[in-house]
Amino acid sequence: MSKHTAEHIYMFSGSSVPVRALKEESMMNEVIDRLDKDLSIGKTDVPGQMEVRFNCKEDSMFYRALQYGSYVEVLKPKNLSVRIKKSICEMHKV
Repeated sequence: MSKHTAEHIYMFSGSSVPVRALKEESMMNEVIDRLDKDLSIGKTDVPGQMEVRFNCKEDSMFYRALQYGSYVEVLKPKNLSVRIKKSICEMHKV
């Protein structure tokens, strides 16, 4: 059940995809609460930042990234990263 909940953050359907993201270390509790133990966390060269790898529905990660803004940067899948940047640019125009 916890794996299902972690991969279905916003309960979107479809297959899970491998996600690689950079997050602020201050987000560690949120990461663990949402993704449980089915993730990999690594250090980066930037102080206060961590790299997180996990599986998740792409649409779920899209909305999660928009929700947390500057606290998260999706690196992979690349098409998701591009989609997030495009959405942010479109919101900025409004």
